Amino acid sequence: MKKEDKKLVILSSVSGAGKTTAMFAFEEMHFAIIGNLPPYLFDTFLRNHGSDKNKASKIFVSIHLSDLGAMLEELKKHPNLSYDLILLTASKQEILNRYKFTRHAHPLQVKGIELEDALDKEYKYYDKYKSKATIRLDTTDIDVANLRKTLFKRYRDEEKAPVILTFVSFGYKHGIPRDADMIFDVRSIPNPYYDEKLRNLTGEDEEVIEFLIKHKETVEYQKLICDFLDKYINDSLKENRALINVAIGCTGGQHRSVYFANYLANHYASKVQTLVIHRDKKKR
Repeated sequence: MKKEDKKLVILSSVSGAGKTTAMFAFEEMHFAIIGNLPPYLFDTFLRNHGSDKNKASKIFVSIHLSDLGAMLEELKKHPNLSYDLILLTASKQEILNRYKFTRHAHPLQVKGIELEDALDKEYKYYDKYKSKATIRLDTTDIDVANLRKTLFKRYRDEEKAPVILTFVSFGYKHGIPRDADMIFDVRSIPNPYYDEKLRNLTGEDEEVIEFLIKHKETVEYQKLICDFLDKYINDSLKENRALINVAIGCTGGQHRSVYFANYLANHYASKVQTLVIHRDKKKR
């Protein structure tokens, strides 16, 4: 991996301005995540990041605003290191409202500092270093969805979209998956179960696959499902959804649903990251 292919993003934030939301967004974009890196590790981290031994292509690091000065000093020792520095802030009233809503404690409150005093300290650090930022975002009027959208727009790898499309095969007689975003019922497809030679096989066996694809209903259902998912996936990418769970059900979860889950995962593998779970395949 070439050094120039590596991407380093450093984020610091007034507490409550969206650091956790940003961290989750970068994780979904396949960045390696380092949360609240302590100052005594700055030098070690930066030296390793720039070395050939580092195999991670994309790394996201969050640090406390009070430690940002120390990080910037360490970065001066690595003039050839390319990085983005993101700083987040929001109005004091908005952050007070967020703390009231979530009932989280500010990191400095555990040291006996009142919340408003703790925020004032962070605002001073923010004002001191904001000119060093690659990106400054005031999240006062930015909700979670739009903050994610902003970050995805800049850092998403278009060749590998962050959405994960999971296909779960299941049998209706064992119950419907509770976390499914959508369910496709393939029980109207001819059932291999009634062929004694196929009864103890699964939708992953060649004999079952040959049985299913020779029926026009299978081909018709494949097209119908793909037409729907094409639209749904595109809309989900625009909304920066990270995970889509698609359930495909037949009677027992052994033949038809297994085949369809595998077919759909293979069909979309070139567009998004796909996973397959055969929940009931072994339940005979």
